[in-house]
Amino acid sequence: MNRFLGTTLLLCVAFGACAFDANQAEPKPSGQKDSAACPKSDLAPREVSREGVEYLQRLRKNTPFGTNSFDLAGLRAGMGSRRQPNGKDIKFIRVKIGDIPCEWVLAPGADPDLRLLYIHGGGFVSGSGGFYLTLAAHISAAAKCAVLLPDYRLAPEHRFPAGLEDCIRAHEWMMANGPTGPAPAQATFVAGDSAGGSLTLATLLALRDRRKPLPRGGIALSPTTDLALASESLKTVHDPIISAKTMPVFRDHYLGKTDPRDPLASPVFGDYRGMPPLLIQVGEHEMLRDDSVRAAAKARADGAQVKLEVWPGMFHVFQSHEPLLPEAKEAINHIADFMRASLPAHGATPGIPMAIFKNYKDIKWDKILPDLGESSPEICILHVDPPSKATKLLIRTPKGIHIRKHWHSANETHTVILGTPEFACDGKRIAQEPGSFNFLPAKMVYEAWVPAGALVFITVDGPWDVNWVEGPPTAADLIK
Repeated sequence: MNRFLGTTLLLCVAFGACAFDANQAEPKPSGQKDSAACPKSDLAPREVSREGVEYLQRLRKNTPFGTNSFDLAGLRAGMGSRRQPNGKDIKFIRVKIGDIPCEWVLAPGADPDLRLLYIHGGGFVSGSGGFYLTLAAHISAAAKCAVLLPDYRLAPEHRFPAGLEDCIRAHEWMMANGPTGPAPAQATFVAGDSAGGSLTLATLLALRDRRKPLPRGGIALSPTTDLALASESLKTVHDPIISAKTMPVFRDHYLGKTDPRDPLASPVFGDYRGMPPLLIQVGEHEMLRDDSVRAAAKARADGAQVKLEVWPGMFHVFQSHEPLLPEAKEAINHIADFMRASLPAHGATPGIPMAIFKNYKDIKWDKILPDLGESSPEICILHVDPPSKATKLLIRTPKGIHIRKHWHSANETHTVILGTPEFACDGKRIAQEPGSFNFLPAKMVYEAWVPAGALVFITVDGPWDVNWVEGPPTAADLIK
């Protein structure tokens, strides 16, 4: 496919609604480097490829979108087009989640139970899953996963938080439904670029706040994270893709009168405690660069596990420009590596080893709280991986118990086999039915109400270690 699809089609970069004073002069191009130094990141030092240098030079010769006018109709026509790759045996499966049109993309060899929700960009006002089929196919091939592209509602017809609610709904649906129909996911991830990167982080924050099951990780490409417009790069970086004059338009279309400091509109203001691991990728030469840097810093300060990659010589959502630059191929491989590293130690699935139940009565149980005698919850360690100390275990409850505030030192995935335990944080409770699973991030404080006869299978990313915040449960905590 020709790299130059026209200025509008180059907006597959799916810019978010970062804003800039429309009356303020735009930063001027200054050769290969912008006026602000490239921030430090977790990316190893590297030289920009020859192809990358030449492509950026060609981009610099174009007129950034919105320099002379804001053509919403043209933008929607371009980003609403369908860009289907020519690769053999790639599967495209259209589905609907209520009123939300969606499409699955599966490259050859993709695991239909390892699922990635990819949220397209487009400034919250444009874009479609069909425009991202090629990028989705690249990610599916690299990560061996099924990718779901939702066509969430767009502003200004549907302002914040309509699109976000669609993304939350899509993730919940994806956990229980795959490309071939109803089937529980073995693991899920959420990713997106620019406006979709903002929605990625907002979706994770909302799921955490609502006590919904979290994905194994979040991946944000060039995300919009601050609609209060405080990022310095908005003033210092000459973006070859988008004119700064357009930014107030995107913001106002999306937010209307909503406070731009709302964490679900501007995730840089979010509280990232209890979030799954995050990968954030951004280019050196884009106005949204510091939105990524600041969001990563905020998440780290809150205790989240974050990898920030600032790619030298790259531009907004460089991973989506065809044919792929060497940097784009490597970045997509990094996404796949991140997903693999975020899975449970022995594969994607929460992994109930059903063979152990053939001799279920022969399992040796140890009491977790010996002081409770026969009423104590019981544990059976099934497997410990020597290098990482990652653990698989079963817990059962001969008698119902209220487990007061505690935290675990490693990430856990709980799969309910019997009973309906409830988990809570900040007073919000969520019940888990048999067959469901939930990702519990490390070091986040929980309570649990576990009925008599419950059986839960748990995979832990490291040594299994319970730390009681208010003291271990006593006989007074047994459920009568």
